[in-house]
Amino acid sequence: MNVLIVEDVPFWSSLIQNFLKDRGTSSDIVINGLEAVKAIKKGNNYDAIIIDIKMPIMNGIDATIQIRILQYKKPIVCFSSLKEESDEIVYGRQHGINAFVQKSEDALDDLFEMLQVLCDSSEKEKKSK
Repeated sequence: MNVLIVEDVPFWSSLIQNFLKDRGTSSDIVINGLEAVKAIKKGNNYDAIIIDIKMPIMNGIDATIQIRILQYKKPIVCFSSLKEESDEIVYGRQHGINAFVQKSEDALDDLFEMLQVLCDSSEKEKKSK
């Protein structure tokens, strides 16, 4: 699995990247939504995107909308300190975010499990077409 991590806080991006690496998953890090859109435009073949919501330059929801316009059909998982029922998360789910995991160090296992489930589902869907 190859994942794009979209996170502006170095602590979190490093923690997520190291956690994924320990589980055999490769990843790249970008620090805002605009950089994420550029990475997808370049044709980088990510199996999934982990994205925060609150970031400078372009937030995670606007980035998700732009990424979906580019026809990126693979999973986008929001990893944010916001509450799942917050307006931003609800709006994000309506505009292309597939899943949400509330950000905490204890939630990294949940995040990885969510990625595996969504990527497996995405791969099965692709094969059935």
